[in-house]
Amino acid sequence: MTFDKLFDLLDVNRDGELSRSELHIASKRLGWHWHEAPILAVLDLLSILKPIPRSTFISYMNQIIEDPLGPYGKVLLNAEGGLDLVRLLPVLSVSYESQDQEWESRI
Repeated sequence: MTFDKLFDLLDVNRDGELSRSELHIASKRLGWHWHEAPILAVLDLLSILKPIPRSTFISYMNQIIEDPLGPYGKVLLNAEGGLDLVRLLPVLSVSYESQDQEWESRI
């Protein structure tokens, strides 16, 4: 399948842009599961500020397949708003205490 055809499947309202809600609706319709989750997560993040146009989507997908880090590589750094998108993510703090051990993790 070409990225052009994939875009058409994801573009639920046929307006030439992918919004977060369209990505979620279409991914459910396509039966996306754990294998596609990293791509969906990155596209979701990249569509927070504004919907993704076709040409940008194709560019993102090409970067993902060419990068050894896949969806976690250059596509995040090269995206419009790149590091600003990362700042939108909440910092989660998880603590666990027991008699024998104590740890804290920041995600």
